[in-house]
Amino acid sequence: MARPEKGVMVEVLKGELAQSRGAVLTELRGLSVSDAIELRRAVRQAGGRYRVVKNSLASRAMAGGPYEPLIEMMSGITGVATSEGDPVEVVRTLAGFARGHEALHVGGGVLDSAFYSSESIHELAMLPPRQVLLGMLTCSIASPLTKLVGVLQGPIRMLVTVLGNIAESREDKA
Repeated sequence: MARPEKGVMVEVLKGELAQSRGAVLTELRGLSVSDAIELRRAVRQAGGRYRVVKNSLASRAMAGGPYEPLIEMMSGITGVATSEGDPVEVVRTLAGFARGHEALHVGGGVLDSAFYSSESIHELAMLPPRQVLLGMLTCSIASPLTKLVGVLQGPIRMLVTVLGNIAESREDKA
């Protein structure tokens, strides 16, 4: 690759990183071309982009920004997955693809300006989707409130029953 092309590639990667909410590194060892195309397609469907880059060019693009911790993690053939949407969806896609393809190793990443190690990335991939987590949170907030309403309705229900019994007894006397 000629020097001007390298400069353009660095600027393109810098632009992608600046627009993204996260970036995850992968290491490719023996991944076939068809598998690489399948991986790119899966990452695109998850709302991200996937590029195989030279380590020196990626280092230049990441230097001086929130992605700088990733520079030390680059080795071998490096792929960078970026996400403009929900970065955890891209992480989940990469981890799922890596389970089926031993040639792909998911490394660390920076998601929403926070650094995550390879182990943390795998833990994030195991979390349920965002909508499921929000549903679980809603249920855990609503459950005590529902129980409180039930407890508060008990005395009112008993009062209505007592008043109904008093009304019946007065009607029987009359």
